[in-house]
Amino acid sequence: MEPQNSDGSATRPPAWMAPVFVAIGLIIVAIACDAIHIDPRALEAPRWVLACTGGLFSLVGLLIAAQGNPTSLWAKLLAACFFSMFAAVFGWVGFGPGPRAFSTTMVTVFVTSHERSGEHSGRFVFGTVAVIVGSVAVAAWWRLGRSLIGASRRDDSAAIPPRG
Repeated sequence: MEPQNSDGSATRPPAWMAPVFVAIGLIIVAIACDAIHIDPRALEAPRWVLACTGGLFSLVGLLIAAQGNPTSLWAKLLAACFFSMFAAVFGWVGFGPGPRAFSTTMVTVFVTSHERSGEHSGRFVFGTVAVIVGSVAVAAWWRLGRSLIGASRRDDSAAIPPRG
């Protein structure tokens, strides 16, 4: 099911966004790999978390490029990788070592409040999302595997000459 506009037509990100997301992701990965140097004290997460975050941006770009054929094996592989990396990043925030600082912002029509929230509640939210998205990742890998097995069986049956 695709997102719908108010007139009922399907909405898709424009194709020009694909290379933009891929480029941003590659820059973040280059920073994570220290190909683009930044002060290591500026990092508040391990480099692998930063690399996964950059990978997520790049995967979104590739998914935008693959939106013309969302049921292809390629799109299924990209989706499985996306959910896996998303779960890894959220899992590190929720379950990883070290202190975390979280804040909450509440916006209403007349008032905006910004408060610091507790580490335990923030970790609980991120950890819960990591488990849910991790479950979606497992399902995506399962779906990809079943598609690969089905494609393999179709190829094998096409190669077998008919009896006659």
